[in-house]
Amino acid sequence: MQSLAPNTGAGAATGRRRPPLPDVRDALRELVRDDAAVRAVLREAVAFAAVVAGRPMAAVSVVDADRTSFLAEVGPVTRHLSGDAAFCRHALDAAGIGLDVADAMLDDRFRHGLAAHGGARVRAYTGVPLLTGDRSPVGTLCVLDTEPGSLTDDQRDTLRSLARIVATVLRPPRPARGLARGLAGRRAAPPADAPCAAAARQLRELFATTPCHLVLSGREGVIRSANPAFARLIGAEDSDLRGRDYLDLVVRSDRAAESLPLGDARAVTVRELRLLPSGGIEQQVRVASSPIHTADGTDGNVLHGFERIAVLRTAEIEFRESRSALDAIVTVDRNERIVSWNGGAGRLLGHDRDAIIGKQLAMIVPPDDRPAHSAGFARLVGGGEPVLLGRTVELEALHADGSLVPVELSLSRWQLGTEWFYTAVLRDITERRRADREGELWRSLHDATTGLGNLAALRQWWSDQCGDGSAPGAVFSLRLTNLGLVTTALGADVGGELLAAVGAALTAVQDANLYICHLGDGHFAGAARSDEHTDPAEIRARLDAMARRAVDAATGPFEVAGVPVEMHARIGVLAASASEPCFTELLRHAEATREASPRRVNIACERGASSGPGLDDLHLVSEFRGAIAAGQLELHYQPVTPLQTEQYRDPARGDRNAPVDAVEALVRWRHPTRGFVPPDRFIPLIETGPLISVMTRWVLGEALAQQHRWRSDGLDVVVAVNLSPQVLLEDDVVTLVSTALAESAGDPSRLKLEITESAIVADPDEARDVVLALRQLGVAVSLDDFGIGYTSLRLLRDLRVDEIKLDRLFVKDATTNPADAAIASAVAQLAHRLAIRTVAEGIEDEETRNLFRALGFDYMQGYLESRPLPADAATAWLVERTANRAVTAPASATDGT
Repeated sequence: MQSLAPNTGAGAATGRRRPPLPDVRDALRELVRDDAAVRAVLREAVAFAAVVAGRPMAAVSVVDADRTSFLAEVGPVTRHLSGDAAFCRHALDAAGIGLDVADAMLDDRFRHGLAAHGGARVRAYTGVPLLTGDRSPVGTLCVLDTEPGSLTDDQRDTLRSLARIVATVLRPPRPARGLARGLAGRRAAPPADAPCAAAARQLRELFATTPCHLVLSGREGVIRSANPAFARLIGAEDSDLRGRDYLDLVVRSDRAAESLPLGDARAVTVRELRLLPSGGIEQQVRVASSPIHTADGTDGNVLHGFERIAVLRTAEIEFRESRSALDAIVTVDRNERIVSWNGGAGRLLGHDRDAIIGKQLAMIVPPDDRPAHSAGFARLVGGGEPVLLGRTVELEALHADGSLVPVELSLSRWQLGTEWFYTAVLRDITERRRADREGELWRSLHDATTGLGNLAALRQWWSDQCGDGSAPGAVFSLRLTNLGLVTTALGADVGGELLAAVGAALTAVQDANLYICHLGDGHFAGAARSDEHTDPAEIRARLDAMARRAVDAATGPFEVAGVPVEMHARIGVLAASASEPCFTELLRHAEATREASPRRVNIACERGASSGPGLDDLHLVSEFRGAIAAGQLELHYQPVTPLQTEQYRDPARGDRNAPVDAVEALVRWRHPTRGFVPPDRFIPLIETGPLISVMTRWVLGEALAQQHRWRSDGLDVVVAVNLSPQVLLEDDVVTLVSTALAESAGDPSRLKLEITESAIVADPDEARDVVLALRQLGVAVSLDDFGIGYTSLRLLRDLRVDEIKLDRLFVKDATTNPADAAIASAVAQLAHRLAIRTVAEGIEDEETRNLFRALGFDYMQGYLESRPLPADAATAWLVERTANRAVTAPASATDGT
């Protein structure tokens, strides 16, 4: 940033000035809205400013705490500034000095916001504060451009003079009474020598005295007045110029493209052309023109401002090269010859200015990058897409000693006469890169939410502190058991704040012998070392004390979002040595120790069996993926037979002639190398993932296909298939079942689906809707493992299942345990009152069978009747039992399900 001039005016030593009260700005807006004379002065002043500066936009602004508004403007100021008060606010903060930004892309205060809008905003800005009677800044007179560029000293001085004139019409005549009151008084009774009339005279005087080159013409192009500075520029007198056609001063070949801004009273046109002075030597100039309605009432004029290109380019180069002693600024021509090399470039890249001027820019480009650089520069010079213009990029430059220097580069281009030049600003980012690497290293070893280390940092700490095995250590696993409840109640953002608070508390517990990390989702882990070898009892006592400190720190209480929260935590600690082969195994056993008991603190001084999934479990899940396609799965069928039949009234007849009502399809896995894999081995591993859906679809299709084969053989059998909670609640189970029935031509009334209580508890409303939809298909629904879950009587009422199966836990000891028998009896009575059938699972002897028949249960299932059988064996069993049923079944036998 380059100041407009040293501030030598009143109050220059006071630094930032106290902004006036908000009602001052409101009064100014009201004044401009109501006073036509004030508006006229402001309109002429902003047009004057734009023309003098050679920029397409100018404005008088008023700056509030949160917005910038414009009392007068020419050019598309509002559109390009987009309400951004950053420029004007900085100009106000500079008080009498003002703000001059040649290129916002090269200024740290503005470039990031500019880049965020694609660079299509203000690039060059010069603003002078407007001071009230008490020297308080209320706004600015500013000129703006969407292209970078610098002003000359003459242009800046003229803008200051214009700002003082604008301030006279915005300054109250009686400051002691306050600005708002003074403004109101002036509008009510304007004095004879009104500020607006004085301002009009001052504008005429400034036109005549400014060193900037100005011409006032009519809209038809006839010169009405030229100031002395312009007359000197072309070697003529004002009297000689007055009445001449404006185009007479322009080189003939440039006249065809020259036009005046006549249509829009707020338009400003900026272009370059050649003037033909009386001496005959052409001068390349920049011309800015704007229609102007003068404050004294004269209309229909166009104000022109001229500035020699050479003067402007010299000012711009001086500005860029003096901008910062830390930046390297290099300018090249279209042939890539270096024409400017400042001191910063010499310090950064090691080349002396005199030695490198005239050399090729490729001297500072690394050899590997030169082909791409040459192609890009040729594309830029040839008018191709300017990839780097208006952007900031990071790359490496070649130092004179052959080393590579990381730099941040900004590129701009500008024209001097008919020649184009390209200026690169390079900033050394070696320290930033180093800081970034350090930051990346920190982030790679720490958790962003809590600030604690992560698992990689914990492993490293364990290796460094206990790696030589000279000191005993311990590994612990701590989990916040109610984090999900808190997050659900207060929200995920608050959950993050809570974890940060827990992390801070655990950080305070750490010392040289204890390291704690956060693994995520409220799971913390840590390691500790001891400097002394002690007996097992003392080791356990020390570990217990360490664990309790950690748990106490993690549980709080904390206050987040104004709510006091006390966390629940459980910790498992495993005493170990660094000679253990695998830190992962140590941590896994610490986790198993944590889950081994509901106590808050669990200590283990030696490794035990892990309760969590092991490596073999992961292999087993992976192998199951191909089990269906490989034909390794098969279904076994276990009968479900009626209890309330005539056959059971005569114990002497035994159970061999009991009629069959249904079979339950049970999946079996015969692994090619492992052999028979029990269902309770693989089903818990897959039931929370997508494989359970794949398996259920296969089981349902295979069971209905077998039922169809039985029906073809004259065997009418109900088939029951189990549905896991995930399949019931997450899959479109109704479509799944209806599709399977259609493909097998199955009878819905002969299909029974068994669900568990855990599926109901997970989402009671969803479970109820799904059960009702399945029953509308005509399918029977059975509630399996009844009694060991959490089903309430309300859910049992609302679900309206067809059947409940009492879990074997209440069946196996019912003959010896009166409490189990009482529970079974109550279940049977409740179910019958709700018109729900009952099944007793796990009946393995006649005494138990007779008891449950007496208790009123409808069906039984267990080894007494039959073990699960493969399809062929089940078919033979069904054929034999159907034949016996035809011979022995009395007329009163029940009719299936």
